This record gives sequence, structure tokens and C-alpha cells, in this order.
Amino acid sequence: MKDEKSKKQIYKQYFMGVIEELKRMGYSEADAEMIFNRYSDDIIDIWGFYLNTYDFAKEIDELHRAVQREFDPNNPDHIYIGHLRERIRKNEIMGNSLTFTINEEIMKRINQWDQCKAVDVSGAKFAFTFIPSSLGTYIIVRCDVCERELHISDDLE
Repeated sequence: MKDEKSKKQIYKQYFMGVIEELKRMGYSEADAEMIFNRYSDDIIDIWGFYLNTYDFAKEIDELHRAVQREFDPNNPDHIYIGHLRERIRKNEIMGNSLTFTINEEIMKRINQWDQCKAVDVSGAKFAFTFIPSSLGTYIIVRCDVCERELHISDDLE
């Protein structure tokens, strides 16, 4: 429990450092927090926590600028994704996105099934796949440590 609290405190300080670096780059406090919240998970997925706060902020800034950049058909480095951006916006506005949750009963079953210790600094070790159907949602849980899979249905009642 104490290790968990100290780990959370370290992450909080690290993230606050990244936001401070974004502010030094010219972002307002609100903008720095907004783009940090929007892109930090993507940067963590790619780099983990190996970057210092300045380099992490640079990656966020670069990703933010790339997303904001207008498409130039004469630039061979630009890839047109406008149709995807519009589809995402429409789905967000219309509420067409799907949200999957795992209830306490399923989480207990997962924890009973897998007792591996997480090996990365975030403490994460599971990958979840949700397969919705007319019969319910089928869930596949994969342990990233031992690479075993647990197949469960959401209708455990």
C-alpha cells in the first residue's frame, strides 16, 4: 500500500514536470493540461516512462502540432486523415462510441485467475479485448507477463 502511494506521488510529480515544460514552450496552463491529458497516454504507450520531462513535453508538442497541421497534398510526408478525423468527431457528437466496463465480479475472477506481478512502472499487466454481440459481450483478458488468456462472458450472474 505504501509503495502504491509513493508510486502515485512519483507519477504525479513527473506529470506536473511535463506540464511545466509545456508551459515553458509557450502553452497556457489550461492548454498545457489539455494537450497533456489528450496525448500523454499515446506517448506513454510508445516511450513508457523513459523520457525526461522535457523530452516527454517535446513529444506531446510535436504530436499536437502534427494533429493541428493542415494537410498539404504537395508534401510527400503528409498523409491525409481528414475523413477519419471527421468520422471521429461525428461519433463523439452523436454519442456513437462504445464504452466497455468490467464489474467487480469479473475483476475478482481475473485477479483469482492471474497472480503475476507487473513488470513495468505503471503497474499495468492486462490487455482487454471486448467483443460485443447480440448475446452479450465476450471478454478476453491477456496477461502481458505470462501471456496466458482468460475468456469470459459478461453474463456471469
